[in-house]
Amino acid sequence: MYFTSGSEVFPTRAISLVLALLSLIVVYHTTAVWQELHNPHVSKKLDTNSSEYAVRVHGYLNHVITTYGLTREVNWTSWHIQPVQGSKERPGLTRIPVPFQHRSGFQQIDLRQATAEISNVDSMLRLPISSHLDLPQESDASQFLFAISSSYDRLMNNDMAIIRGWQRWMTKVKTTKTNGANLLILLDRATNEEVEELDDLIHQAGIEALIYTTDQRLSMATRYLALVEELRTFGGVLAATRQDKLWFSLLEDSMFIPSISYLTERLSQYDTSDDVYVGLPSDEQDWLQGQDGMTTTYGGGAVFLTRSALTRVLSAPCADLEVSTEPPFQAKKWDALLQQCMTEYADMEMHVLPAIYMPDNSDVARIEAPPLVSRIDDKTSVVQSHLVTEACGERCFLQKFAFSDNWVLENGREISYYNQPIRVNKNDVAKPQTNHLASQIILDKGGLKRRNAQLDGKREVWKLMDALRDDDGSVWQAYVKRGQAAETNDGVNATSGDSVIVLTWEAARVDVEVEIKRR
Repeated sequence: MYFTSGSEVFPTRAISLVLALLSLIVVYHTTAVWQELHNPHVSKKLDTNSSEYAVRVHGYLNHVITTYGLTREVNWTSWHIQPVQGSKERPGLTRIPVPFQHRSGFQQIDLRQATAEISNVDSMLRLPISSHLDLPQESDASQFLFAISSSYDRLMNNDMAIIRGWQRWMTKVKTTKTNGANLLILLDRATNEEVEELDDLIHQAGIEALIYTTDQRLSMATRYLALVEELRTFGGVLAATRQDKLWFSLLEDSMFIPSISYLTERLSQYDTSDDVYVGLPSDEQDWLQGQDGMTTTYGGGAVFLTRSALTRVLSAPCADLEVSTEPPFQAKKWDALLQQCMTEYADMEMHVLPAIYMPDNSDVARIEAPPLVSRIDDKTSVVQSHLVTEACGERCFLQKFAFSDNWVLENGREISYYNQPIRVNKNDVAKPQTNHLASQIILDKGGLKRRNAQLDGKREVWKLMDALRDDDGSVWQAYVKRGQAAETNDGVNATSGDSVIVLTWEAARVDVEVEIKRR
C-alpha cells in the first residue's frame, strides 16, 4: 500500500524509518537536556535576578571591549561559576563531565547598537576546588624573611608590576596590611631619592620592607651573597622584637608566590631547628643536565634556609668562589654559586620541593600539585591572574578543569579548545629516576603524582585579558581570542571579530553533592 500526496508517492517503510529517526532525535535531545539540568555541576537558574545579571554582563563586556580596543562586533559566551569545596587534595587536572560550550554556542553582538541585548546568561557552573579554602586576605607569612635584589627601573617598570605582585603574597590584600612577611631589598646603584620613593611606595602597598643600595657596580651573584649576611643581621633585629623567623629566603625579583599557606604546608615537613637548605624549581627550564650527565637544579631562583643553615653559609668562604664562564652555564647565576658553596664548603645538600615539574623516567614530567612559585612576566598581569583566588582560594590559581567537549580552563591564565579528545595514561604515579639526579640533590616529592591526562592536538586559546572584583565579592574574568585575518572566496582579506569568554566567580561554599572527578 502507498500513501499519495500530489504527485509524490512514499512507501510506509520509509515513513516508519523517518518517524523512528525523529523519535530517536527527540529522545536524545530530551535525555541530554535532562542530564544537563540534573547534573550536579550545572544549574540553569541563578540565585540572582537574571535580568539584573544580564545588565552587569553587558556592562562588563562593554568595559572589556572599550579598555582593550576589541572589534566592534564580538563573539561571546559566559558562565556564572560557583566554586564548591571538595577533597583536600587538588588534582592536577579536574575532569568535569559536562560540556563547557553552551548549546547555542557563541553569540555575536555589537554593544554599540541600541538594540543589542544580552541573553543566555542564566546558567551556573559548579566547579570543585580544594577543601583548603586559603584566601589571600587571610594569609599568614610571619615565619618568613625574604631577600631580593633588583633595581629602581625594574621595580618601577610596567606600572610597578613586580611590587603589585609582591603585594598579593606579602599583605592581606583587601586591607593592604602586612600578613607578617618581612622583606629586604638590595638595589643596584640607586640614588637616595630613588630609595626614598620606593620606600614610600612599598610601605603604602602594605609591605614591611627594608631597602639598601649598592654604591658601586656589583654582579647579581655578589649582591645575593651579600644579602645572606643582611638576612642574618636583620633576622636578629626582628628576633629581638619577638618577631622570630623560621625561614630565610633568597628570591629573584620576578618570583611570585601564589599561596603562602600552601608553601608553609609543604615546608612543614622539615625541622626548622636543623640545617635545611631548600630549592623550589618552578618550571622545566629550572632543571638541566650537568657536564657529568646528571640532572640537577640550583633552586630556580627561589631558595629557603633555616637559621642554622644560614649560619653555615656565612661560615663558608662563598665570596672566594670564582664566577664561571665555561659552558654549559655561561655566567654562573647566584643560586648556582650558592649551591656550589653549600656543597663544597658547608657540606650541605639541597632539598628540592617540586611543583608542576619533576625529573622522572621520562626526563621531566608534569605532576599533580599547585605551583609553589611562579614568575612575573611583562605579558601577563599576575594581579589580574591571581585575583580569582579571593573567590575560590589560593589553591584554585592555575587549576585546570577539563570538560567533556575538549575545552580546558586553566584558571587565571587561559581557556583552550582542543581538536582531539584528552588522553588518559593508566600509570599515574611519577617514578623519580633518582639514580640520574646529581648527588647534591634530594628530591622530596612527598607522594606527588604524575598528571596522567595528556592534552594533544591543535588548540584555540582564549587568554586572560581582564579581571575585576565586584562589590559583592564576586570576581569577573574576561578571556579573549583576537580575530584573525582570513581570505574570503573573492580573494579579499577580512578580519573575523574578537571572541570573549566571560566567567563570573562567586564566593566558594561547601557542597557535599559535588565530587572531584580526577583525570
